[in-house]
Amino acid sequence: MSIEKCYSYNGKEYYKEDFKEFIIDQEMVVGDTIYIADAVYTKPSELCDADDVIDAAKDRAYDLGEDWAEDYLDYVSVEAHKELTDLITAWLEKNGEITWFIAENVETRLLVESDFEA
Repeated sequence: MSIEKCYSYNGKEYYKEDFKEFIIDQEMVVGDTIYIADAVYTKPSELCDADDVIDAAKDRAYDLGEDWAEDYLDYVSVEAHKELTDLITAWLEKNGEITWFIAENVETRLLVESDFEA
């Protein structure tokens, strides 16, 4: 898998587009600082997993059953935990499109004349 690059003029907002188009669209000039980074997409498994669902269910059970529900889902097997994580991940991959990315490995440099040449 190739690493996609993203660019920023302020080090906060990053955009994925052609480098030359970006510097022209942002009206950058020679001597301006540009931030260049790897665009890393979030994985669906990073959004929600079995622990999140189990914790929410345990909290809700306690809200409803109070002390009578204090041990609800305390003994979920490793296999059941993995099964739930796989189910959640598959559902997220099928139903949710990751359209955002995080800029990592950021490098800065000054724009030079050759950056604007065809």
